[in-house]
Amino acid sequence: MLIFWGTINGIHFAIQHLKKTRGKIVLISSICGWYPLPTLSIYSASKAAMMNFCEALRTELGSTIGITVVTPGLIETKMTHDWRNFKSIMPEESAKSCAKAIVRSACRGDSYLMEPSWLSQLSQ
Repeated sequence: MLIFWGTINGIHFAIQHLKKTRGKIVLISSICGWYPLPTLSIYSASKAAMMNFCEALRTELGSTIGITVVTPGLIETKMTHDWRNFKSIMPEESAKSCAKAIVRSACRGDSYLMEPSWLSQLSQ
């Protein structure tokens, strides 16, 4: 839950500056915020909480600060190096490809980005 409070506090202290500069918030959550996985219950809950916080904040702020919530799937990083169990059910995307998609999405002003894009088919 430290990640949750660190994010909340960081956003709280940045809001006044972001309002003045018409800045944007890009929250990196996880697909686990939408689709929790076994053995990741606390992680999944913290990601869902961050997503809901941003939804409420988006309502409070109106259009003064853009908020893009990114829900990536399995991204190839050092953190996921040993996640053999999850790699068998979900292919990895490169960090570079994911980063490019995040920048494009934030620049467009999207509210949400699910990356890789094929993850959005899970909700249909």
